[in-house]
Amino acid sequence: MEFNPDLDLILDPLVVIDKDYNIVYSNESAKKTFGEPKGNVKCYAHIFGFEKPCWHYAGYVCPIKEGQNRGDQNKICTLTLSVNTKEGLKRKLVRQYKRGNFYVELYLPYQVVKDVLTTRVELFAYSDDIYLTKKELEDLISSLLKRKEKFFIIIINVKKLKYINEIYGIPAGDLVIRAVEQVLGRLSTKHRFRFAQVAGGFFVLIPSMDFAQIENFEREVLKEFLSLDVKYLSSRIKPRITITTVEINPVHFKSVGDVYKLLLFAEKQRKQHAISHIFENQQGEFLDLLRKKEIAIRHLYKFLEEGRVTFYLQPIVSLSDGSISHFEVLMRFLDNGNVVSAGVYIDLIYELGLVAEFDSLLLDLLYEKLEDLARLKKPLFINVSDEDLRMLSYRRKLKKLLEVFAQKGIPISLEITEQLLFKEWGVIETLSKEYELKFVIDDFGTGYSSLKMVAEIVSKGLGSHIKIDCSLVKNYLTNRYIKAITDGVISFAKNTDLKTVGECIETSEQMEALKKAGLNYGQGWFFYKPMPLEEAIKLSS
Repeated sequence: MEFNPDLDLILDPLVVIDKDYNIVYSNESAKKTFGEPKGNVKCYAHIFGFEKPCWHYAGYVCPIKEGQNRGDQNKICTLTLSVNTKEGLKRKLVRQYKRGNFYVELYLPYQVVKDVLTTRVELFAYSDDIYLTKKELEDLISSLLKRKEKFFIIIINVKKLKYINEIYGIPAGDLVIRAVEQVLGRLSTKHRFRFAQVAGGFFVLIPSMDFAQIENFEREVLKEFLSLDVKYLSSRIKPRITITTVEINPVHFKSVGDVYKLLLFAEKQRKQHAISHIFENQQGEFLDLLRKKEIAIRHLYKFLEEGRVTFYLQPIVSLSDGSISHFEVLMRFLDNGNVVSAGVYIDLIYELGLVAEFDSLLLDLLYEKLEDLARLKKPLFINVSDEDLRMLSYRRKLKKLLEVFAQKGIPISLEITEQLLFKEWGVIETLSKEYELKFVIDDFGTGYSSLKMVAEIVSKGLGSHIKIDCSLVKNYLTNRYIKAITDGVISFAKNTDLKTVGECIETSEQMEALKKAGLNYGQGWFFYKPMPLEEAIKLSS
């Protein structure tokens, strides 16, 4: 049968299939995309590599089967979309093939569709769009759960998207997301899967493959992204991803929500791996951890709602004479008569976005204990996060606290991370000018700011101390590279008139070695554990 030569003018792959699944025509674009069909080749084998028609696989439909079910097997089925500028051609197709047992499939890459959606695309009654909305994804997962058969879900997560937005700007992050969608759209045509953007750079794929095919697919995806280069203004951004494949057995999940919880939790647990797999027999551990996490979340909200927060103080000791020079304020939670370190919950607090709320409660407590804190007669170090400084109510409380502490003659230094120094430079300068504040750079050597910026804070008289991170102190005696870095930090601080504090000092050997290297102050269990305010007052007197 002769086919209209206009079909070759369509830039997207188009194939015509007879009622027995044989490919009877491919336009030039389809030949380039899928290869030229040899003989009576089945569409599902040639295009997707399936052994059976598409409708046998979870999440996929077949236009031929659909047509037969409706009793209109002699009519054309055009999948996904048809471009309005080609609607004349569409009418020719209907006239040409309506008397034959043929089916037409038109595959449009997602980005092509997205670019013309508002002006040049007409949706037909039947749509097999590769891109799923969140609701469609939930419905699809729900239908797969009802089948009571195991299936796989693939998570692709764009790493460091938050930092791309912060460093290059949100438009750059949007470009990265569009580039990811283009890659997935292109691969979905080849591998026949559907996907949804769940949040930010978090994509969920529903594949119709066995595990061996999934492994090959994962390697192909990773290769695609390793070569991806997104140009934004004068910068070139190379996005990096993680791929996590999770086996889902419906007997373990009551709802789509349960599946989502496992997916999000599992991806975070394996986020250090480029490719990881989580099979059914491994999920008991994850589900147990997830249950513990949910209990911890309930505890945190209870601490917050009931104000079950207090603080301990940990002395900072001068290595020259062993005297207490400062106290660091450390948050604690009151849990059924026990005092629990905030460090137990710190990752979860950040994940839930509760940092500023808890730190705000801490400021209230410090204000209440003003008279007792004055009896310490020692400067205080108070930790501040970038989330704190972005919260207006926290900034107001902080300014009030600084004013009353200054009136009482209680010196305060704010501990800030290198990350905060990088992101909130303007706020830091303002606070310093208004309240003659000095800042302590916490966790030095583990952040992402430049030494130049640290030097600038010193040159403007804003900094007083650098705290050397626990990870450097703990490995100082056993790792020569860590020792070299730490010695370099101490030397840098000395040359820029900053004092150094070593955190987590636990042995006399660590203390002596760091003292010899020029460390000024020490903090850790070798000297003192964190203690209640009453004990700190007795100690300082």
